[in-house]
Amino acid sequence: MYYVRATGDNRYAGGTDKWLKIRSIREISEAQFEIGAIINDQERFTIVNPKNRIEHLEFAKGWPGLQPVGFYSILENWEAGNTNE
Repeated sequence: MYYVRATGDNRYAGGTDKWLKIRSIREISEAQFEIGAIINDQERFTIVNPKNRIEHLEFAKGWPGLQPVGFYSILENWEAGNTNE
C-alpha cells in the first residue's frame, strides 16, 4: 500500500494533514500524473510532475511502520500492478 501526505503550508489545503492511501494514479501527459486519494468520503486528486522536485507532498509505503519512498518507485510498482507492496 502506498500513501501520500501534504506538507508545509499546503498540509490543510486538501482538508487533512494525515497520511492518505493512494487509490489511483493516472498519467495525464508525459510529465504529469494525477494521484487520487479519499478525503471525507470523496476521491480528491492532485497533479504531480515527477521531473520537478515535489516539495509539497511526502510519499511512503507499508502500514504500520511507514517507510519513505520516492514517487518514481511508487509509479514503477503501480504500473507493474504491485499496488499492495
